[in-house]
Amino acid sequence: MIPGIGYLDDLVILSVGIPLSIRMVPAGVMAECRAKARAEMARGRNKSKAASVLVTILFTLAALAAVFIFRKC
Repeated sequence: MIPGIGYLDDLVILSVGIPLSIRMVPAGVMAECRAKARAEMARGRNKSKAASVLVTILFTLAALAAVFIFRKC
């Protein structure tokens, strides 16, 4: 087992998969979804910032807990 290889292949798969999946969505559907997203953001319903802060805090706490646990070993 080589540490980090699991993350590296995920990075490659995601960097190829996300653009590929975006290209597979029909142009009309993508335009409609983008228009809906713009309308929601204009109404002030942008919750992605709050969600990203929450996820960042949770991951940071998990990382700190892992460091604390493995440091004792």
